[in-house]
Amino acid sequence: MWMALATTGCSTLDAWINPPAPGANGFVRIENTPESEVRAAFVHVVRVAQDRDVEAFKKLIEPSALPLFEDSEWSHPGHYVAYMAAIAADKPKDYHLDLTPSLAVFRIEPKQRLGDYSKTQTTEVILMREGPQWKIGAPSKPPAEETVESPKVKKGPPTKGQQKKIRQGAS
Repeated sequence: MWMALATTGCSTLDAWINPPAPGANGFVRIENTPESEVRAAFVHVVRVAQDRDVEAFKKLIEPSALPLFEDSEWSHPGHYVAYMAAIAADKPKDYHLDLTPSLAVFRIEPKQRLGDYSKTQTTEVILMREGPQWKIGAPSKPPAEETVESPKVKKGPPTKGQQKKIRQGAS
Protein backbone atom coordinates (compact mmCIF):
# COMPACT_ATOMS: atom_id res chain seq x y z
CA MET A 1 0.00 0.00 0.00
CA TRP A 2 1.09 3.54 -0.61
CA MET A 3 1.58 5.35 2.66
CA ALA A 4 3.28 8.61 3.45
CA LEU A 5 6.17 7.98 5.82
CA ALA A 6 7.72 10.48 8.20
CA THR A 7 10.71 9.77 10.39
CA THR A 8 10.60 10.74 14.03
CA GLY A 9 13.60 12.68 15.23
CA CYS A 10 15.32 9.78 17.07
CA SER A 11 19.00 9.16 16.62
CA THR A 12 20.51 5.71 17.03
CA LEU A 13 21.95 6.72 20.42
CA ASP A 14 18.56 7.98 21.65
CA ALA A 15 16.93 4.74 20.58
CA TRP A 16 19.58 2.73 22.40
CA ILE A 17 19.22 4.73 25.62
CA ASN A 18 15.43 5.20 25.43
CA PRO A 19 13.98 2.30 23.42
CA PRO A 20 10.48 2.72 22.00
CA ALA A 21 7.68 1.75 24.35
CA PRO A 22 6.14 -1.68 23.82
CA GLY A 23 3.61 -1.54 21.02
CA ALA A 24 5.15 1.56 19.45
CA ASN A 25 5.83 1.29 15.75
CA GLY A 26 9.51 2.13 16.08
CA PHE A 27 11.20 4.93 14.18
CA VAL A 28 8.67 5.32 11.40
CA ARG A 29 5.24 6.85 11.79
CA ILE A 30 2.63 6.15 9.11
CA GLU A 31 0.55 9.19 8.21
CA ASN A 32 -2.91 8.58 6.81
CA THR A 33 -3.40 11.43 4.34
CA PRO A 34 -6.08 11.86 1.65
CA GLU A 35 -3.41 11.23 -0.99
CA SER A 36 -2.22 8.02 0.68
CA GLU A 37 -5.84 6.80 0.95
CA VAL A 38 -6.62 7.38 -2.71
CA ARG A 39 -3.30 5.93 -3.85
CA ALA A 40 -4.00 2.77 -1.82
CA ALA A 41 -7.44 2.53 -3.45
CA PHE A 42 -5.85 2.98 -6.88
CA VAL A 43 -3.28 0.25 -6.23
CA HIS A 44 -6.21 -2.04 -5.40
CA VAL A 45 -7.93 -1.07 -8.68
CA VAL A 46 -4.73 -1.87 -10.61
CA ARG A 47 -4.38 -5.26 -8.90
CA VAL A 48 -7.96 -6.21 -9.75
CA ALA A 49 -7.38 -5.00 -13.33
CA GLN A 50 -4.25 -7.18 -13.55
CA ASP A 51 -6.34 -10.23 -12.58
CA ARG A 52 -8.80 -9.46 -15.44
CA ASP A 53 -11.72 -10.38 -13.15
CA VAL A 54 -14.61 -8.40 -14.65
CA GLU A 55 -17.06 -9.17 -11.83
CA ALA A 56 -14.58 -8.02 -9.15
CA PHE A 57 -13.82 -4.92 -11.26
CA LYS A 58 -17.53 -4.05 -11.49
CA LYS A 59 -17.71 -4.00 -7.68
CA LEU A 60 -15.15 -1.18 -7.69
CA ILE A 61 -17.29 1.04 -9.95
CA GLU A 62 -19.51 3.72 -8.47
CA PRO A 63 -23.20 2.76 -8.95
CA SER A 64 -24.02 5.92 -10.95
CA ALA A 65 -21.14 5.20 -13.36
CA LEU A 66 -21.94 1.52 -13.85
CA PRO A 67 -24.60 2.11 -16.58
CA LEU A 68 -22.01 4.00 -18.67
CA PHE A 69 -19.60 1.07 -18.42
CA GLU A 70 -22.38 -1.40 -19.21
CA ASP A 71 -23.45 0.63 -22.27
CA SER A 72 -19.85 0.64 -23.51
CA GLU A 73 -19.59 -3.12 -22.98
CA TRP A 74 -22.86 -3.68 -24.85
CA SER A 75 -21.85 -1.52 -27.84
CA HIS A 76 -18.21 -2.69 -27.81
CA PRO A 77 -17.92 -6.23 -26.37
CA GLY A 78 -14.67 -6.60 -24.46
CA HIS A 79 -14.67 -2.99 -23.21
CA TYR A 80 -14.11 -4.03 -19.58
CA VAL A 81 -11.17 -6.28 -20.44
CA ALA A 82 -9.62 -3.62 -22.69
CA TYR A 83 -10.00 -0.94 -19.99
CA MET A 84 -8.51 -3.24 -17.36
CA ALA A 85 -5.59 -4.05 -19.69
CA ALA A 86 -4.95 -0.33 -20.22
CA ILE A 87 -4.97 0.33 -16.47
CA ALA A 88 -2.73 -2.65 -15.67
CA ALA A 89 -0.21 -1.83 -18.43
CA ASP A 90 1.66 0.64 -16.22
CA LYS A 91 2.80 0.73 -12.61
CA PRO A 92 0.57 2.71 -10.22
CA LYS A 93 3.50 4.94 -9.22
CA ASP A 94 3.91 6.08 -12.85
CA TYR A 95 0.44 7.67 -12.93
CA HIS A 96 0.08 11.42 -12.33
CA LEU A 97 -2.54 12.27 -9.69
CA ASP A 98 -4.88 15.28 -9.64
CA LEU A 99 -6.73 15.22 -6.32
CA THR A 100 -9.66 17.14 -4.86
CA PRO A 101 -11.55 16.17 -1.69
CA SER A 102 -14.07 14.04 -3.61
CA LEU A 103 -12.41 13.32 -6.97
CA ALA A 104 -9.08 11.79 -7.98
CA VAL A 105 -7.88 11.58 -11.57
CA PHE A 106 -4.98 9.22 -12.29
CA ARG A 107 -3.51 9.87 -15.73
CA ILE A 108 -0.60 8.45 -17.67
CA GLU A 109 0.55 9.57 -21.08
CA PRO A 110 1.43 6.98 -23.73
CA LYS A 111 5.00 5.79 -23.88
CA GLN A 112 6.73 4.13 -26.77
CA ARG A 113 8.25 0.84 -25.77
CA LEU A 114 10.23 -1.76 -27.58
CA GLY A 115 8.72 -5.14 -28.22
CA ASP A 116 5.16 -6.07 -29.01
CA TYR A 117 3.53 -3.48 -26.75
CA SER A 118 2.65 -0.05 -28.02
CA LYS A 119 0.25 2.30 -26.29
CA THR A 120 -1.17 5.19 -28.25
CA GLN A 121 -3.78 6.73 -25.94
CA THR A 122 -3.68 8.43 -22.57
CA THR A 123 -5.04 6.20 -19.82
CA GLU A 124 -7.22 7.99 -17.29
CA VAL A 125 -8.81 6.48 -14.22
CA ILE A 126 -11.27 8.55 -12.23
CA LEU A 127 -11.91 7.66 -8.61
CA MET A 128 -14.78 9.31 -6.75
CA ARG A 129 -15.33 9.33 -3.02
CA GLU A 130 -18.40 7.36 -2.02
CA GLY A 131 -18.67 7.67 1.75
CA PRO A 132 -15.42 6.37 3.22
CA GLN A 133 -14.45 4.53 0.01
CA TRP A 134 -13.02 5.52 -3.36
CA LYS A 135 -14.85 4.02 -6.36
CA ILE A 136 -14.20 4.13 -10.10
CA GLY A 137 -16.28 6.89 -11.61
CA ALA A 138 -16.96 8.47 -14.94
CA PRO A 139 -16.74 12.15 -15.80
CA SER A 140 -20.00 13.98 -16.25
CA LYS A 141 -21.06 14.16 -19.87
CA PRO A 142 -19.90 17.30 -21.68
CA PRO A 143 -22.64 19.55 -23.04
CA ALA A 144 -24.02 18.66 -26.46
CA GLU A 145 -21.93 19.96 -29.35
CA GLU A 146 -24.62 22.25 -30.67
CA THR A 147 -24.84 24.13 -27.35
CA VAL A 148 -21.12 24.79 -27.09
CA GLU A 149 -19.99 28.06 -28.62
CA SER A 150 -16.36 28.78 -29.26
CA PRO A 151 -15.40 32.29 -28.08
CA LYS A 152 -13.17 32.70 -31.15
CA VAL A 153 -16.02 32.26 -33.65
CA LYS A 154 -17.63 35.50 -34.78
CA LYS A 155 -21.30 35.44 -35.63
CA GLY A 156 -22.62 37.03 -38.79
CA PRO A 157 -21.97 36.68 -42.51
CA PRO A 158 -18.63 35.25 -43.66
CA THR A 159 -15.84 37.71 -44.36
CA LYS A 160 -14.44 38.17 -47.88
CA GLY A 161 -11.54 35.85 -47.04
CA GLN A 162 -13.92 33.19 -45.72
CA GLN A 163 -16.13 33.55 -48.82
CA LYS A 164 -13.07 33.02 -51.05
CA LYS A 165 -12.10 29.84 -49.14
CA ILE A 166 -15.67 28.57 -49.40
CA ARG A 167 -15.71 29.14 -53.17
CA GLN A 168 -12.30 27.45 -53.60
CA GLY A 169 -13.44 24.46 -51.57
CA ALA A 170 -16.62 24.12 -53.63
CA SER A 171 -14.79 23.96 -56.97
